[in-house]
Amino acid sequence: MKMVYTICYAFIFLAEILISLFYFENKFERKSSKKFLLFSVVIVYVLLYLSRLLNLTLVNLIAFFACNFFLLYFCYFISVKSCIFHCSILLIFMAITESIVMFVSTVLFGTDLFTCLDNSLSLIIQSPISKLLYFLIIYFVSKFSIKEHKSESYSLSIPLLVLPASSILLLYAVSYALHNFDLEQKYMYLLIISIVLLLFSNIAVFWVYEFTLKTQRHNMELEYERQKEKSTAEYYDLLNEQNENSKIVMHDIKRHLNAIKSISGDDAVTEYIDDFIEDFSVNKSVDYCNNPMVNSIVNRYKSVCDRLGVKMNIDIRRADFGFMNQPDITALLDNLLENAVEAAENTENGFIDFSVFVRKNKYLSIQLTNSVKNIVAVKNNRIASSKKTDAIHGTGLKSIKRVVKKYDGEINMKFNEDDMTFTSNVVFEIPQLNYEY
Repeated sequence: MKMVYTICYAFIFLAEILISLFYFENKFERKSSKKFLLFSVVIVYVLLYLSRLLNLTLVNLIAFFACNFFLLYFCYFISVKSCIFHCSILLIFMAITESIVMFVSTVLFGTDLFTCLDNSLSLIIQSPISKLLYFLIIYFVSKFSIKEHKSESYSLSIPLLVLPASSILLLYAVSYALHNFDLEQKYMYLLIISIVLLLFSNIAVFWVYEFTLKTQRHNMELEYERQKEKSTAEYYDLLNEQNENSKIVMHDIKRHLNAIKSISGDDAVTEYIDDFIEDFSVNKSVDYCNNPMVNSIVNRYKSVCDRLGVKMNIDIRRADFGFMNQPDITALLDNLLENAVEAAENTENGFIDFSVFVRKNKYLSIQLTNSVKNIVAVKNNRIASSKKTDAIHGTGLKSIKRVVKKYDGEINMKFNEDDMTFTSNVVFEIPQLNYEY
């Protein structure tokens, strides 16, 4: 029966790791690559299995906690204190579910509380039951501890309970039927295969369900962003048209006023007209570059900065967005500038440095630096989720990265703690461009 024990524990530890991963993926943002995560899972699996060879309960519990801690801390954005808390939650619920299953077995079959540890048949049946119960508890803890989409989770997740609940009842029925019968080894292996498939099919169903939900939400967010970008682009188009019409009207008005001034012999009238024309010249929009859409976006945020008392330095004279369509220009610059303004307005002596230039006659480089109030954790161009993070919003960053990916660009984000600034660098290779300077 040694082979049976080996197979059972191999699948038990695999199920425990998958349940932990399910919990981590639902509650935390991953910071590691998929390759590192897979490597970590393999290491954790081997360590868990090796700890079992000592056959000491305390060692197994410590190994379970340590492996979960390693997986959570090094693969996800989380503090040490929070990591200890969540790993403790997993350990406590696992111990509780195993105790519950063993207690129920003693009531149903009249066996000793720890018989399953020395009986291969009990181990085969009770281990999947405890893991299914453990998975159910962890699933609902991970789902309902997150406020976002909570009502949706209640309405859609409850019907899924039918599968694990019926699986647990089925396993108890099988256990009861086989309790007084000796099972040949070949049937033992068939039973192991069936139970393992039942256990992992339960986990797979929930995993696919969660993946489908995330995909739907992601698609809805993308659709919302596209509609928002389209509306914003239309707004700037209308603003450009109004600005052009205003320039024509004001040009005609200035000509008429100059004509009136020339035929007027009244110095007071002449002085009034001069003051009016000068005041208009000061308040009119500025052409920072040769792209009307870019000018409209920058003028809008320059006005916002002036109103908020944020100093905005602009140098985009050599900007060339000719290879990019207007909705994408809007999505890129509007999100970058909006996040920068919202971050800088909360700082003392807030400022924004915005520059766009062409490098080596073929690269368009966008650089945006702004002051921030709180420390921003950046790793692999991803920002750790935090209520205090004010440098850039997650939704806005998705739109920015979408545009960057569409035009085969690169984005680099950096936080400087010395002067409390956040810098975004975006670089595009301009297709078929020939510059002469």
